Amino acid sequence: MLLGSSASGAGNEATVAALAVATAAPPVLLLAVLGLLGWAGPGSVLFLIFVAGCCTALLSPSWNTGLAESVPREDLPQAITLVGIAYNAA
Repeated sequence: MLLGSSASGAGNEATVAALAVATAAPPVLLLAVLGLLGWAGPGSVLFLIFVAGCCTALLSPSWNTGLAESVPREDLPQAITLVGIAYNAA
């Protein structure tokens, strides 16, 4: 998370978020294909989920910074609560 928060703190939140999502897409697609074909073993599943989780760790700080910039200040506590609920529900 430290790398993600320092990268998103540099003022390029959209770039960090786009890079994290673009980096997570190939392993997730590969995991889906391997799963559909029945070729996904425990090692490949763990590794691909680990890679996707690392991308999520880079995405979270820039996502939260973007939220703070896109919601009016008086609505920020409610928006943060909704993001937390959505995160926990997923």
